[in-house]
Formats: sequence, C-alpha cells, structure tokens
Amino acid sequence: MKKSFLILTTVLLLSGCTSQMPLKKLPCEGSVVKGCQPVVYYNQDSYEISPMGKDRLDWVYEKMKRYPRYHLTIKGFSDLQIQDQDHAKRLSYMRAYFAKDYLVKKGISDTRISAEGLGPKQAICFQDKCQSVNRRIQLEIYKP
Repeated sequence: MKKSFLILTTVLLLSGCTSQMPLKKLPCEGSVVKGCQPVVYYNQDSYEISPMGKDRLDWVYEKMKRYPRYHLTIKGFSDLQIQDQDHAKRLSYMRAYFAKDYLVKKGISDTRISAEGLGPKQAICFQDKCQSVNRRIQLEIYKP
C-alpha cells in the first residue's frame, strides 16, 4: 500500500499535479521506442495544442519517421470537473483527433495512427487543485 501510494505521489508530482501547468519534461528522454508514452497536456475545456504539446508531437513524429513499421495510439482524456459526460467524451476525442491530424499533416500515414477519446476515465488525480493532469493525451508507440 505504501509503495503504490509513493509511486502515485511521484507520478502526480512529476506530472505537475501540485502546480497549474505540468512540469516541462522531454518525452521519454533517453528511452527507446518500446514502452514510451509521452503525454501532452491541455488547458481547461480546450483541444488546442500548446507549443510544448507541439514539441512533444514533433518528437513522436521523428520516432514514427525513423521507425516506419511502428504504429501510434493516441488516447484523449478530460478532467473530472466537466459535468456533461457527452461533452467530456467529445472533448477528449477532439484532443486525440487534432493530435493525430497534426502528425498526419507532417507526413505520417493515418493508417499508422489510431485516436480515441476516453473522457474522464483513467483519471490520475481526483482533487480539484490538480485536474490539469487529467486534461491530456497519452501517445503510445508500438510495433504491431
């Protein structure tokens, strides 16, 4: 129990749960593609990709370009403060879809990328002060 609490606390701190914006951290710095899951964060009720988000998507683009047999799954999420569940689901899908569109416009085939919106499912933080970490997309690069 203590170990899982410590891991969750560490994840929340590294994700920026204690601040308004998540900490700037290079996606999967020093890692190989396997198991890499960069995260892009969003402003409340928005699917606009921030400059830092574009930096992370550019990193993913370079990996996808370097490894043409790899595929990408983009999972979009929304925070728990949105009361309308349909809106939360739509917003999470729009976050994933626009990230996919960004990568396709850069030259990655859309057949290599899937995008899905999961709404507030799989929330990381359940307190009001750290909902910013729930407003995200996770990008999973994998070899089929």
